[in-house]
Amino acid sequence: MKVGFRNLDFVILLVLTQVLYLALGRSSVVAAPFWLKSGAYAYYDVETRIFHFKNGTSFYSAKGIYGWRCLSVSGSNSSLEVVFQVNLTEISPPQRVEFKRTFILTVNLETRESYSGGVFVGFVPFWIDITVQKGENITMSRAYNQTLKGKVYGAVSQFRIQTPYRNFTGDEIWNVATESVPLEWGGNYIGHYFFEKDSGLLIAGSFRGDLLEKLEIEKYAYPERTWAFELLDTNIEFREPGTQGTSPFQTLFLYAAAVIATLAITTIIYLKIRKHRSPTHESEIHPASTTSTLGIPLSSPRTMMEKGVAGYS
Repeated sequence: MKVGFRNLDFVILLVLTQVLYLALGRSSVVAAPFWLKSGAYAYYDVETRIFHFKNGTSFYSAKGIYGWRCLSVSGSNSSLEVVFQVNLTEISPPQRVEFKRTFILTVNLETRESYSGGVFVGFVPFWIDITVQKGENITMSRAYNQTLKGKVYGAVSQFRIQTPYRNFTGDEIWNVATESVPLEWGGNYIGHYFFEKDSGLLIAGSFRGDLLEKLEIEKYAYPERTWAFELLDTNIEFREPGTQGTSPFQTLFLYAAAVIATLAITTIIYLKIRKHRSPTHESEIHPASTTSTLGIPLSSPRTMMEKGVAGYS
């Protein structure tokens, strides 16, 4: 099969267009969680010390659940139902009280910016871009009236994160530590986040619940303390411990290879269809036979004219 210059230009244009699309769109392809869809969820055991209500009541500790469930995904945005439910232990007199709030967030999947009723409330801490690299600085939270960056660190393989869901080894996780912020009452705040590398999902951490400060909870209490997070339950799949995961760049390469293969197959089919439709194809125009049905050689009209056959001079 011969491919003309026009057809070849067509093929090259298709391939270059797809390669350019992949190159320019890489960040948007991988920044959004590939596993996020309606019904996906993750819940965490959370705990903090000292929980103050605005009516003056104080509690010695707060323990419970903080998590989210995806309601829908539309373009670059997602709707999350966030649940905050804790049991509070009162200092005096000894008493336990349950405090629960549920709210809906609209999240930009590429920036992790979240909004409640159209009002910006912070950055969701539940996942990060899976293409992050060691030493990279990424936006993590909005706290103390400033946006805090976090630096990505690796961990030695012997390192362990124990959660109620399962244990994670050092080669499975990223450790992200925010920049230090001086506190009015002394000391410094540094948020620590641990993410599973292949999915980018938060699995543990110790950081401020900055979303809690901006949402309905602030009407009732001051949850300004650092919270300890441990993954309790999720339907997002992780690779088995001790197995090799697929890096985001391997995923991107496989995607690019699939696109190019699809283009190649489509192009071949396109060229075959054009060939069958061509007026020079032997199935539509048959050249004159040089042999009669009796096997006698025949002369072409030009040859017969040259020889003066049938009275022509």
